[in-house]
Amino acid sequence: MPQAEQHKEYLTFVQGLITEASPLTFPENASVDEDNFILNRDGSRRRRKGMTYEQSAFKQSFGLNASTVPNASLSTYKWDNVDGDPSLTIGIIQTGQFLWFIDLTKSSPSAAASQLNQGSSPVYMTIPETSGNTVLDYATINGEVVITCTDMQPYRIKYNSTSDVFTSTLIELEVRDIWGTDSEQEVDSLTICIDPNSNTGLNHIYNLHNQGWTKAHIITYYAAYPGTCASGYSGYYPNDTMIWTYGKNSSDVFSPSLLRKQDFGTTFAPKGRNIMSFFDRDADRTAWINELYGTAYGSIGGETEEGRFATVAAYAGRIFYAGLQSSVPDTFDPTLRYYAPTSTGVVLFSQANLSKNDDAGKCYQEADPTAEIIADIVDTDGGTIVIPESGNILKLLPIGNSLVVVAENGVWQVSGAEGFKATNYEITKVSSVGATSARSIVSAEGVGFYWSSGGIYVLTPNDQTGRLVAQNLTETTIQTFYSEISSPGREHAVGDYDEATKKVAWLYNDTSAYDGITNRQMFNRELIFDTVLGAFYTSTINDRANDTESPYLAGYMPLANYTLTEFLDPVTVAGVAVTEGAGANPVTVPDTARTAAVTDRKYLVIKPNSGTTDYQYTLGEFTKTSFLDWENAGETEDGISYESYIVTGHELLGDSARDKQGRYLTMHFGRTENNWVDDGSGNSEFDFPSSCNLQTRWEWSDSSAGRWGNTFQAYRFVRPFIPGAIGTAFDYGQEVITTKNKIRGKGKALSFKLSSEAGKDMYVLGWAISYTGTTRV
Repeated sequence: MPQAEQHKEYLTFVQGLITEASPLTFPENASVDEDNFILNRDGSRRRRKGMTYEQSAFKQSFGLNASTVPNASLSTYKWDNVDGDPSLTIGIIQTGQFLWFIDLTKSSPSAAASQLNQGSSPVYMTIPETSGNTVLDYATINGEVVITCTDMQPYRIKYNSTSDVFTSTLIELEVRDIWGTDSEQEVDSLTICIDPNSNTGLNHIYNLHNQGWTKAHIITYYAAYPGTCASGYSGYYPNDTMIWTYGKNSSDVFSPSLLRKQDFGTTFAPKGRNIMSFFDRDADRTAWINELYGTAYGSIGGETEEGRFATVAAYAGRIFYAGLQSSVPDTFDPTLRYYAPTSTGVVLFSQANLSKNDDAGKCYQEADPTAEIIADIVDTDGGTIVIPESGNILKLLPIGNSLVVVAENGVWQVSGAEGFKATNYEITKVSSVGATSARSIVSAEGVGFYWSSGGIYVLTPNDQTGRLVAQNLTETTIQTFYSEISSPGREHAVGDYDEATKKVAWLYNDTSAYDGITNRQMFNRELIFDTVLGAFYTSTINDRANDTESPYLAGYMPLANYTLTEFLDPVTVAGVAVTEGAGANPVTVPDTARTAAVTDRKYLVIKPNSGTTDYQYTLGEFTKTSFLDWENAGETEDGISYESYIVTGHELLGDSARDKQGRYLTMHFGRTENNWVDDGSGNSEFDFPSSCNLQTRWEWSDSSAGRWGNTFQAYRFVRPFIPGAIGTAFDYGQEVITTKNKIRGKGKALSFKLSSEAGKDMYVLGWAISYTGTTRV
């Protein structure tokens, strides 16, 4: 039968993992399955290196052991511009109730010399209030860090580089009482006749003072209207609609009769003279009224907020707080006689242009709203934003000129035409699809990413309006893969953006035993998204089964985008070196130099210990050229092997009806062998040997019972060479290794599986195939 021959090149394998394509329409340059391969932008693919501790790593015992660490929270944060010093970047590591600090400008941030807070005893900082079972959120402003979580009030942390000591200070969140107690709402909202000695009377007196009334004016009004009300009380008080300044006569004297001539309607008078604690409103209201009267009255009756803010952000020269699950219902309780506004969905923001972080808790307008002359809000005031439909807010994320509010049930954008101002801002709903994981939310150079129950979403600004638009990244790429991640796995995923490589990555756990409750920050998988290529790929970082001593990944440690190298700089005068002593020794001064970082990311590694011995933390990275995870890492010194593989998409050559027969497969590899080294017995071997096990798969076969070919070695040297002496270079003469391989079988579609060999590299540059096929169907 006549045969037609066709030749095809595959040189830009850059589309990454794709699961959302038909076997008949699979896109080129993509894989149907893969793991542990790096996606390079030049079209090549290379096996990832083994995970291990960073060079000169120091394993720090962090005060938790096998019985206490399972419920503890772990988190990290990169603190830039520490104390206003642009050359100092500090890493913060949370281990339960403890904070640890490391110098991220060092080449090995976890090394003993990089550990900070040595001027304090103990060298860690105990986080105030928190149980240690909730994850901290962080924000930097004016060289200090603000921390918060759901079981503590916000604190700010300051570093003194001279003494190498960190200190924490409580941030008292304060607001103006724009609510009042409103005890008389369900009785009579206009003219109230109440007993001044009753609890209700005290509430009403508080409201009047909070609306600007003085004690003298209240007494004057009450004395002007004696008599008995229908309820039997002895006098009248002003009601909540009255603004006392409307009762001043031409002599500037308060006249109750003049005030009563005014028609105030049913609108409440402005409130907010009292500045009170956002959390303990009852205590502050009571203390304020007691101070006015010099009498220890009983509790006014009011709400004490037990919830705390889960997330914090620095934006527009302010600090924003959100994510509080309010313990106060948004209802009037006639038995308690007060109106309690809920704070779920509330975002507090501090006053702008903080000259000192002592003002980071001033979440109110500076001018008294009840003042007669200056009562207006100004641009730089603090205040409250209410997004009543937001539900549980997980994260505040500054993106460009906007503050993004990400909740479980949607995403909102807070912005202003000329930047955020207390007098002029808008709230726009971006999406009804919320996030499942607060820590999966990542900001990456003007865009945002987050994990939802239905996929991974990206937030990008619209070119015309500038408003953010949410788009599902996985819907047409890896939706099937993503959907197979368990709910606990998605809920506790942790993300990070590497500015140097332009890649977003997430750690998660996909083991069947993972429940998201115990050891919820023990991760074994990584999903990487290359923002330049728009492609996904994955890694599996193994932990030895049933080995309680094996290290594991617990998060990312973002790095400074440079490292500082210390050196001695020779002193010169007019270009001539200055020397001293008989030996003419050069005079030097200590100096530092910046070196650009290759990556902005390392990994937080937890090293378990048995029994009651404290666990340890350090940093890890992919550097092991033995292609073993955790080699020489404590009790796993032999390392853990992992497989790297790629299964290519189905090639139909544009024709799904005709059989094809592969004749020859030409593979191109980057040579990884550079030198001859000792194999341990005095013989020469390659320093970094490569391998590629290759298997053909015809007719969309999904198991070896189908039409899978035999696996063969596709990487090999095609000309002879003589092993060199130990320590000499391997001079092969070619940097690209090309092999021609006869492939057998036929079918309507063809794909390949490229897999690794233990202990060996693989650097695939591309391939080409010669096909033949029938000329008729």
